[in-house]
Amino acid sequence: MRIILLMVAALSLAGCGTTYRFNVTQDAAPLTPENAQPCDPVPDPPAKGSSFGQVYEFGNKMVGLYGECAVRDRGKYDWIKSQGH
Repeated sequence: MRIILLMVAALSLAGCGTTYRFNVTQDAAPLTPENAQPCDPVPDPPAKGSSFGQVYEFGNKMVGLYGECAVRDRGKYDWIKSQGH
C-alpha cells in the first residue's frame, strides 16, 4: 500500500512540474485594425408573411455578412498563429 501511495505522489508531482512554453517571436505580425473589429450584428429577419424577394434579400445580406466576418476571423487566426501559439 505504501508503494502505491509513493507512486501516486511521485507521478502527481512530476505531472505538475511540466509547463507550456510560449514561443513569442520578435517578427510577429501586428493585428490590423480591420481584423480587430467585431462582426456586424445579425439583422432582423423579414416579418412572417413577407414576399420571397424580401426573404431572398435577407439571405443575400446574411451571406455577405458571414463572408466578411469569416475573412476577419481568418485574419485574427493568422495573427494568433504569428504570435507563436
